[in-house]
Amino acid sequence: MKIITVAALKGGVGKTNFVFNLSTILSLKKQKILLIDLDPQGNLSRYFKVSTQESKSKKLFLQNIKILNDEIIVSWNYKDINIDIIPTNISMTTLEKELIGRSAVDSILQRTFIKNLDFFKKYDYIIIDTSPSLNLINRNALLISDEIILISDNSIFSLDAINMLFSNWSAICEDLGIKNNINTIVLNNFDHYKISKDFTQYITNSSFKNKILKTKIPRKQILKKSEFTGIPSILLGKIENHIYNNLFNELKDKEII
Repeated sequence: MKIITVAALKGGVGKTNFVFNLSTILSLKKQKILLIDLDPQGNLSRYFKVSTQESKSKKLFLQNIKILNDEIIVSWNYKDINIDIIPTNISMTTLEKELIGRSAVDSILQRTFIKNLDFFKKYDYIIIDTSPSLNLINRNALLISDEIILISDNSIFSLDAINMLFSNWSAICEDLGIKNNINTIVLNNFDHYKISKDFTQYITNSSFKNKILKTKIPRKQILKKSEFTGIPSILLGKIENHIYNNLFNELKDKEII
């Protein structure tokens, strides 16, 4: 079991699209996948056409005893792809208020995983989608992660967000005496225009240069289309030539997955 959290402080960088497409190619590689949607917008849940009357992922924070079961899981199947997801919705916005008064609030999710290890360890990968912030809920997700992947587009605001998230999380890790596990930055929505080339050159010469994947995700309609159709883009062309196959191979080589 490996836990991966996908994060960003800037919205609109394609974080959820990345989670959707990465999880589908991992499933095609015969890995058992669980996705956890911690973003109150519930965009990842909607990718999988999941509609829920309650935020099932809230139960990971509110049930303080070992009672998790498959009722919080929604299974999604499309052709050869099989993925489980713990969905959420807008009711997730009240969670931080509901946690007021609880002890060690930054490690609630960690304790839930420990108490329910048998429930989670059947999965090869657990991938967590987060909101664009470093709030209490996201700190819980980062704390339990084996790997943290940051997503960036080609804007200066995205670069500022990477700097801020990395700096703030580094300070938290230092306080807790743990290793900063942000080892990967994925450049998303890039094209052949000068702004993308300039951004790539700048960030690859920065302190993050060893964390940036060589495989950049291009701005292509075939990738955007998956948002509306719910069909993984990996199925819309030859898998061996698909950008996410290249991404998978690089992540595998770097031992991120």
